[in-house]
Order: sequence, then C-alpha cells, then structure tokens
Amino acid sequence: MGTMAESPPAAPGRIFISYRREETAYPAGWLFDRLADHLGRGQVFKDVDSIQLGDDFVEVITRAVGSCDVLLALIGDEWLTITDEHGRRRLDNPDDFVRLEIEAALARHVRVIPILVDGARMPRTDELPPSLAALVRRQALELSPTRFDFDTSRLLRVLDGTLAEVQAQPAAVTAPAPPRLELSAATSAGAAANADIEADKAPQGAPSEAAPSQLAVTSGASLARDPRGRRDTPQKPEHPATSTRVLPRGERPGGKPRLPKWLAKPPRIVSAAAVVVIMVIVALIILAQTHNPNVATTGQTQNPNVATIPVEAFPANIAVGEGAVWVANKRHGSVSRIDPGTRKVITIKVGQTPSGVAVGEGAVWAANNGDDTVSRIDPATNRVKATIPVEALPAGVAVGEGAVWVVSNGPTPGIVSRIDPATNRVVATIPVESRPQNVAVGAGYVWVANGGHEGSRIDPASNRVAAGFTAFPQAGLPSGVAVGAGYVWVANTGDNTVSLINPTNGSQLGSLVGTISVGQRPQGVAVGAEAVWVANSGDNTVSRINPTSRRVVATITVGPRPRAVAVGAGAVWVANEGDDTVSRIDPATGEVTTIKVGPRP
Repeated sequence: MGTMAESPPAAPGRIFISYRREETAYPAGWLFDRLADHLGRGQVFKDVDSIQLGDDFVEVITRAVGSCDVLLALIGDEWLTITDEHGRRRLDNPDDFVRLEIEAALARHVRVIPILVDGARMPRTDELPPSLAALVRRQALELSPTRFDFDTSRLLRVLDGTLAEVQAQPAAVTAPAPPRLELSAATSAGAAANADIEADKAPQGAPSEAAPSQLAVTSGASLARDPRGRRDTPQKPEHPATSTRVLPRGERPGGKPRLPKWLAKPPRIVSAAAVVVIMVIVALIILAQTHNPNVATTGQTQNPNVATIPVEAFPANIAVGEGAVWVANKRHGSVSRIDPGTRKVITIKVGQTPSGVAVGEGAVWAANNGDDTVSRIDPATNRVKATIPVEALPAGVAVGEGAVWVVSNGPTPGIVSRIDPATNRVVATIPVESRPQNVAVGAGYVWVANGGHEGSRIDPASNRVAAGFTAFPQAGLPSGVAVGAGYVWVANTGDNTVSLINPTNGSQLGSLVGTISVGQRPQGVAVGAEAVWVANSGDNTVSRINPTSRRVVATITVGPRPRAVAVGAGAVWVANEGDDTVSRIDPATGEVTTIKVGPRP
C-alpha cells in the first residue's frame, strides 16, 4: 500500500496513474513499480496500491487528482470501446470513473500525459465526449512491452524535468506553458515529442523516431492529466492552443521531409500482365501449402482454411479438461464450454472480467479480475457451484497438488491464494514478488511468473516460497508459464523469448537453462502433443517448439492477438483476443480451424 491515502495537502511532485483494470492493469502495475523505485512510493498514486482499507475511494482519488502534478492516462486499444453491463460505452456515462478523473484533471490544469499501451492510438475528438476533447491535444508517449525499459526511461526524463519546473514555481502562480514541440497520436491534432525525447538515441530494435505520428508545433498549450475514475466536479474547461501548425507526416520542424517507406519504393503502376503473373504465383503458393500442411522449418507460416462456429465474446484464457474446452470471456463475464467433437458451445455466466481459467479437482475454476473472486463451475451441470473471494486483481489460476492456486497482482507484493477444493475456502495466502502474471503446477512445486525478472517457486507442503528462480531477461516481462517435457517454460512478452527453467531437484533446481526466440509478444505457453506451443500476440502466430532440440520447428498463423493456448482433446486450442475466436490446431497436420466467439458486446 502507498501513503497517499492520507492525502497531505499539495506535496509537489505527485504522479497519478489513470487506467482501466480490464485492459491495462498489468502495464499500470509495471509502470507503478518503475516510477515508485525512481520517485518514491509516496509520490505515485494508483488506486489499488494507494488506498487503505476502509477509505472512501471516491474521496481519496478526488483529493489525489486535485493535489497531483502529473497524470499518466494509460490508453489501451479497447479504451474507447469498453462497455458496461448494459452494453453502453463507458466513456458515454457521465458518472464513469475514468471520464470523471480526466474531466477533473483538465479543469484543474493538471498536466496529462497519455500513455499509448502496446500499439494503441490516440482517440480523435469526434470519438470523445465534448468534456474530454482537450485530451487529444496532450503529449503522448508509446509504451511497448518490447521497449519497456527504453520507453520508461524516456518518460522518467520528461517527468524529472516537469516536476523540477513545478517545484521551482510558487504554488499560487499559474503561468502559461512555454511553446513546446509535442508528439501526437497518428490521427490526432496533438503534439510531438519533447526536445529531450527527440534527442534520445533509441536502442537497437527501437523506433528511430519517438512515435509514428504527426508532428505539430504548439504554443500556449498546457498539459493536463487524467485521474482514474473517481468523481470530481469539473470546473472551467481548458481553451484550445492559441497557435497550431500541423506538419505533413514525415516532415520535421525546420528540416527536410522524410519520405515514408512506401514512397521510397518504385511506382505502384503495374501492367495487367504483371498482375496476372503475380496472381498465378500466389495461387501456386497456396496450393503448395494446402498439399503440404506440415511446416517443419523455423519461420514458415501456414495459411489454412478457416471455419467458424459462434460462441461468446473476448476470449482471454483457455483450458482443456472434463471432456470440453473452456474459454474465459473477459469482456462478457462468462466462460464458454466447447464440445471438441461437435463444436457446440454453452455459455456459463461467472464473475466480472474473468482473466484465467483452469480445470481440475472435478471442477472448472475461473479467476474473475473485475470483482476479486474465483468461480467454481460444476462441469456436470454447467452451473457455478461456489464463488470464492480472493486477493485483489486475480489474474492466473492453476490446479495441482490437491489445491487451486490463484495469483493476484493487485497487492504489493503479489499474493498467491491457495484454495481447498473440498471446502471452497482460501486456506493460505503466500506473498511472492510484485506483479505475478501467471501460475503453473508441476514437478512437485507451484511456479509463479512475476512481473519482475525473478519467478517464485512455492513448496505446496509448507505453503512457503522455497526459492526464487531467475527466468527472465532484463526486458523480459513474463506473461505465461507451463511445466512439462522436462522444463518450466516462461513466455517473455518483452523480448520475444521463452525461458527454460530446470525443475528437478539438485544444485541446478530453478536455474535458467536458456532462452528460445519465438514470435512477437508471446503471452501464452502450453505443453502437450510432444511439443511446446507459444501464442504470439504481436504477429498472430503460434510457435511450435521441439522440447528435445529446443528449437522452433513451425510457425502457424492463427487469429488476431492470440493470448492463451492449451493442449488437450486431440488438439491445440488458441484464444484469439483480437477477433473473438478460438483456433483449433491439429498437431499431426498443422491444419487450423477457427471457432467464432461472437461479436463483442
């Protein structure tokens, strides 16, 4: 817990993190840890970590909005479209917490820095309520798991300069901000990167420019910040910038235009004969892949035929067992049961925002991130048999060693809850490192992938952390974990690798054996069918790893943004968060079919 619940008046240098837990809870947690390490925990406010038990969260966050100096508004790719239980877009609700925070921050002229998470774009003015229109003019920073250290270092430099300016100014004086070169989102009329950001030299693999955006030179525009969702009465709205000149995409202020990559290519006028030749070549490639569906070479991609079957919405996790495939529908508040033979789908309502699902001990267990519970489903009746309270923000769930294990990344440090399936009660809570992302059981231990660079190995006999294990590179950002085929496998979203951990007893127990490069932004990992399967959300593929050679032997195209993967019932099943589908991979042939999860609510 932080110290901001006391809300002492007007301490300079405070940072408020605004986010929606449904889509950016993990990045918010990672960012909170980095800022707290740099600035001090008492200077950073995030609701879960900074509100004491018994406090009125509306009052606490309202005070925090009024007393902070900078607000970081985390915007994911669902920020604009997330709906409530009635199907109404949340931003259209005047009482929506996030909207109220932003309105209050803009009215109080608090500096807002939008943080565009994992490829999200800045909203356009016509996509926002009028009271939030000024948000599009605010400086934006991209935050990518693959460049987390670089992006946060840029942010810290900007914050250090901003807070130094704030502390140097008398509290009673409100001076207009000097002209700035600011970075805008791709379609907004907002600003471009600060001069100190523009001067940074990106590391290898990072973009050469601050962000793929329009550039605008503004004067007289102050930056405001967005609190996270507690009511505050907006005061006078901020006026637009007094002078703005939008430069063509690719042109730098005072410099020569930079040609986009597509303009640097030869002219696109192609003869009809050339088009015919290209079409014939493409057809031959497709026919060749159809007759040879097994891909055995690293980097090759299959393009199989696709069939669709309707089920429910926004699949976030997946598990196989009790004769069915179980899908946690994060947006819909449900679990879909898929018959692997007939593809018939049954929908079961559970708690809010289910983010994890597991099968074992004669039941199906759904970790509900939105209301801090675990739902126990009876597979014989397809009904929720029990609802079990756990620690804040449950994310992953696993079953084994006679118990159900749930990781919660709301508390600091993180917590693993042990549930007794005989009583449906939490019988132990085990502190682990900060921001646990997922959990797996195997080789006699419970393995937790934490948000830092060290995992936790729990001894189920004592309910204690037996030891840590270094599983992740410096920029790893672990997401998924699985046990099998002689190793513990950890998917590292930040550097596009999978780590191999030694699970056996002896001096090498828990040691890092090595890493394997896979696709972009790996999130889920599973072991079965004589292979290790990795869901790569960044390039819409699944990597198939041979556990003996420890090499990727196939790369298989699935649906958009595959987030989780499971093996069972004779197939590999992939939850595609991007288009509400589940892909079924035949491990013998590599053939892929797709089960539709239905339109998003």
